[in-house]
Amino acid sequence: FFRFRQATENKNWKMLANTSDQGLVEAHIVRHPGGKLSIMLINKDPSNSYNVALSFKDASISSNATIYTYGENSTAITAQEIQGFDRSQVQTLAPYSITTIVFHD
Repeated sequence: FFRFRQATENKNWKMLANTSDQGLVEAHIVRHPGGKLSIMLINKDPSNSYNVALSFKDASISSNATIYTYGENSTAITAQEIQGFDRSQVQTLAPYSITTIVFHD
């Protein structure tokens, strides 16, 4: 969350347009200086998980990523390093959760 708040205060970070066809799922995308991309997915539904398919127009996005998750019953943020992230892979968002994907070299 803190990084996304920084994005609104840092003019070098660019918020990118996005869409969601599920009203209870929000997506926020930031392009960092140097080209790194972060995606924050928020499931605001207290009862249901949702599968989210990511689609990118920019083919130059790295296939290495760190996925951070925090949910309703979480006691800490979990981080998972992914080498060779499959951008067509469906992400499952647990009820009342936040998932942030940070693509990096």
